[in-house]
Amino acid sequence: MLDGVPTLSCITLVHTVDGRDVTTIEGLRDHPLVHAFVRTDAVQCGFCTPGMIMAAVDLLTDNPDPSDAQIREGLEGNLCRCTGYQNIVRAVRDAARELREAGESARPAPPTPEAGEAETPDSGLPREQVPGETIPQPVP
Repeated sequence: MLDGVPTLSCITLVHTVDGRDVTTIEGLRDHPLVHAFVRTDAVQCGFCTPGMIMAAVDLLTDNPDPSDAQIREGLEGNLCRCTGYQNIVRAVRDAARELREAGESARPAPPTPEAGEAETPDSGLPREQVPGETIPQPVP
């Protein structure tokens, strides 16, 4: 998600995200949707899971109480070959209920650096250069 908007990472140039709020699936590790996917067996091979969860976050941010049909429409474009979608829809429905009962938004809080880490644009990126590799410099 880029500034809270679902974005196709595969076609987003890295220099266009400098200084913007970027949330990846790793930033949602404690999100109720992730726990609901695990609890309801909505995760099988895991290939579609990040896209399903990111799309569900966007859906539940805009519509905290979606019907099953609205959940299916909100997840449209994410293909799953394993589950038949029933458990995925159930996971989103369960997470939506949990978020409503807790009075929380589905939108994740902006990332914060872990204790002791300095907040920099490259926080979390590997710092070692692979022999023979040229590390691209940011575009001004």
